[in-house]
Amino acid sequence: MSTPTQVLHHRLAPALTALSENAYLSAIRAGMVSVVPLTIIGGLFMIVSFLPLPGWESRVAAWLPLLQIPVTATFGLLAVFVCFAIGYDLGKRLRQEAIVSASMATLIFLLIQIQPKDQTFAMDGLGSKGLFTAILIALITVRVQKFCNDTHVVITLPPSVPSVVYESFRALSPMIFLVVVFWLIRFVLGVDINDLLQTAFKPLVFALNTLPGILGYAFLVTLLWSVGVNGDNALDAIVAPIFLQFLTA
Repeated sequence: MSTPTQVLHHRLAPALTALSENAYLSAIRAGMVSVVPLTIIGGLFMIVSFLPLPGWESRVAAWLPLLQIPVTATFGLLAVFVCFAIGYDLGKRLRQEAIVSASMATLIFLLIQIQPKDQTFAMDGLGSKGLFTAILIALITVRVQKFCNDTHVVITLPPSVPSVVYESFRALSPMIFLVVVFWLIRFVLGVDINDLLQTAFKPLVFALNTLPGILGYAFLVTLLWSVGVNGDNALDAIVAPIFLQFLTA
């Protein structure tokens, strides 16, 4: 009779291993890891701003606005960096022009963060609140880019044109399509994508912010390791954006 461990090893482990090696989940994982140095830098300035020392608040009061600038440049723009990094990594994995993939993804993400009344960015959407949106936009953008390239729905130029110019023009078709689609969704239909995704993931975010939830996650990671699956890799693409939100809260 097969033991539960053997059942997990033979039936569940192959599926989870394939899941952890999926190009899209791997790109999400790589993008989240790439912004860790930014959180460290922002965290250092945050610590200096609010050191728990007697009289520190009054001493640093005059410098506080300046000390918060690096915090805003890191934590406040975290979703922008995540979107760019995921777009770049996924572009490489899908054999697209990676820098074009990253630029397109960032463009679309910034587009839907604009407030039409005063033509400024909604700053809360550029930080941790926009992480789920950044991930979704990056995945969709690169997927559309690949589809257009594979089906030759692109602008072609003579071979003599420099490769940088050639790839830029090839990106015009998917870029125009994406701009129009997300412009319609966000500004014509009035769908707030940030709020929509925050609401969709709210149960999972709430669960991982409780002791039973985090214990369940730790148990699942340990269980996967016990059957030979890298539990952290298998689940990191799902939980990393949530943990990063907790870190920047």
